[in-house]
Amino acid sequence: MSQLQMVIEEDKEIRSEQQMTKKIAYDVGQKIGGSRKDLAALRKEFQQNPTLDGLKEIEEQSASVAAELLTKSQLLSEFSLEDEKQKSVEPAVARIKQLIIQRIEKIPGEDSPQARKQFFQAIREYQRLMKRVKTMDDLLSTIKVISERLYLEELSYDSIERRIMRCANKLDNLKGKQRNQWLYRLREYKTQLGMKKEAEETPLRVLGDKFCSFFSNQKSCKTTINNTLQKVSCWDDLLQQKKKGKTTTRKPVWERDFPERLDRKGGRFASIERPEDLINVFNFRGVEFGNYVDDQKGKEHLQRSSEAMMDLADVLGVDDKVISLFGRLGIGYGARGRGKALGHYEPVAKVINLTKERGVMGIFAHEFAHALDHYLYDLSHYFERGRPGHVSTFESIGNGLNESFRSAIKDLMETMTEGSSVDYFENSNKDGDRWSLPNRMKTLYELKNGDLYSIMEVTKEDLEEQLENKLKLSSLYGGVSETEQEKLDKKFKRDLKKKAQAFAWYHEKQTGERVEKIPYPVNRSSFLQNAIQLDRGKIGKYWSSPEELFARSFEAWTEYTLKERNRKNDYLVTGTTNPIAFPVGEERDRIFKCMSRLMNRITEDILSH
Repeated sequence: MSQLQMVIEEDKEIRSEQQMTKKIAYDVGQKIGGSRKDLAALRKEFQQNPTLDGLKEIEEQSASVAAELLTKSQLLSEFSLEDEKQKSVEPAVARIKQLIIQRIEKIPGEDSPQARKQFFQAIREYQRLMKRVKTMDDLLSTIKVISERLYLEELSYDSIERRIMRCANKLDNLKGKQRNQWLYRLREYKTQLGMKKEAEETPLRVLGDKFCSFFSNQKSCKTTINNTLQKVSCWDDLLQQKKKGKTTTRKPVWERDFPERLDRKGGRFASIERPEDLINVFNFRGVEFGNYVDDQKGKEHLQRSSEAMMDLADVLGVDDKVISLFGRLGIGYGARGRGKALGHYEPVAKVINLTKERGVMGIFAHEFAHALDHYLYDLSHYFERGRPGHVSTFESIGNGLNESFRSAIKDLMETMTEGSSVDYFENSNKDGDRWSLPNRMKTLYELKNGDLYSIMEVTKEDLEEQLENKLKLSSLYGGVSETEQEKLDKKFKRDLKKKAQAFAWYHEKQTGERVEKIPYPVNRSSFLQNAIQLDRGKIGKYWSSPEELFARSFEAWTEYTLKERNRKNDYLVTGTTNPIAFPVGEERDRIFKCMSRLMNRITEDILSH
């Protein structure tokens, strides 16, 4: 090796103290940073000394880290009811202060350095105003000050100056009591003019509409205060500990099926022996190993992961170096583990981590999908966003991607989520409950021979028709707002559930059979509906979130594509035919067709450059 090559290799190697004796499992390339440990240290430093200069320094290092730190929970983490008690704050006042904080937006309204700066300044100004509030009189006085501040933020300098001019003109022709009244107004307007500058420099309105409505809506404000005074009379009302029941460990709702041993069939030979080779071959910006990953396990990860990366490059039809998304990604092995997870992708640090033992279990394609999803989101916003996002949510796609791509991702997400499947209402009828069914419901029951699904299918169609007629009628009078639409949708769901309970009761009365779950049709794919069940009925929580649906569809498509080529790689992907978590049947075919179209767009328009 030449002296120049030795210098290059030394620059790449960034061993930790615990890695000095290792021959394979050591860090190379750029220090990836952004791990939970790194972020915790940065967060702690910023919290101990939260200044604009500190924020500016963070923005210069990483907009993603700035977005991570500039949240309500971070900036207001010092507030606690226990601390308020120590400061001799009245308990009801402390509770109202807590409720006001809950109204503040969780994050800045926009993803930009300026928005984060304003959000930071507004939080600090709010804290300054509330710092000395201990009594109800203090609180009412401060509420008045903030209300005036918010009012002034809406006024322009010109409008205040016009009022001052109007008062001055009036005073020329007035005497006595009327003159004194206009003099008082003039002083108020001049005071407003002085306060306007302060309000403009540190606008509180950026804290969100709910925050502002508390101070601008007197009825809402008074209701909150009165309700709190009725419920909270002493500190025990706030701080009394609830009796804790026995804690139970929840079993995973689903676990991936793994083969007895990991296998690979077909594919190119990967001559990866050291972590530096991952940088040279795949252009990763950095490689990390956990301190407890020994050389034997490190060698296994290097060999198997490099094979997986080559196989994935073949599936996508791209150069090996593209797998790092043009040097954007770092990769870790047992370096940034999270509990029982097999691996994860960190959007802030832009790194894929595979856990020491379980990270070999076929999840690289899944985590790469998350990385690609995030990369495309950043690309669509010209890499100017600090807040992580995914194109799979579709609504958040920026203008940096062409229409053919937008069409392809839209078709894929609709195919993954739309279709026909079955959901269930829990039968909540109790002994002694009675329902009075009109004759048309009894007739429907008899007509469908007691088949609850068929009954609910007709019932749902009738309710949908009623809803459609209401919307058509409303459109004649200007349409419905988003809020009104939400109310109508909720009423539709309530009415459907109510009728389901009535039919279940009637069915039990007629047959003696109690049905615990009442089936009804939904306009969702079975893939999405099964994911919602994994989320215990909550739509979009985790399994049914767009980014997770996308990642599982991508890995299933990857395994299918390998199989079509008579190839296999269990480190890259495995076990994607389970209908609980993956698309199957005709839905699977349609999703794969859309995924192929999308991947063609990505490789031809983006990854081939």
